[in-house]
Amino acid sequence: NWVNPQRLDSLTNYHLYKALYSGLNEHNFFEIAHTINRQTNISKLYNFIDNHDVERITTRLNNKQDYKLVSTLLFTLPGIPSIYYGSELGIEGHKHKNGSDDEIRPAIDIKETIKASKNSPYLEIIKTLTKLRLNNTVLNMGDYRQSELTTSFYSYIRSYDDIEIFICLNNDDHSSHNFHFDSENYIDIFTGKA
Repeated sequence: NWVNPQRLDSLTNYHLYKALYSGLNEHNFFEIAHTINRQTNISKLYNFIDNHDVERITTRLNNKQDYKLVSTLLFTLPGIPSIYYGSELGIEGHKHKNGSDDEIRPAIDIKETIKASKNSPYLEIIKTLTKLRLNNTVLNMGDYRQSELTTSFYSYIRSYDDIEIFICLNNDDHSSHNFHFDSENYIDIFTGKA
């Protein structure tokens, strides 16, 4: 009701934020898919995995390896992806009950940040996904269609005109799903391998 030409261009998507970290922590892609399927105007919502008011995503995730999954979801689901400063380096931070936000809003030493970024696996993930999203009409404006869904496997298609991008995610500890895909032209965006 709020996102329309008479009111606002966008809103922060707290529903998706909560679904992303809890869905991955609970190995339950249903929560994430359900959130996307019930949202209207999803291409206009401001999506995030952490911000200045909530705990850092690396603090929220039970398994730090899920950073790749949560970032992939952020950059490939409908909406406008946002990275809060320091998240590309895996900065941790709790939101304290006493009201202090110092841990989630730390001062950053530029020289130390540059040094830390050279070996940051988090930064490499964000760079790869930014390149994929940058000027990509399909991911920026395309329709969303859910393909397959289990608690540990989630695939969906983003399409625009005659172009489709197929996103396939597994949050199990091992390869546990054979997906059905018609095209032979697919690559792993992180490895570049077909």
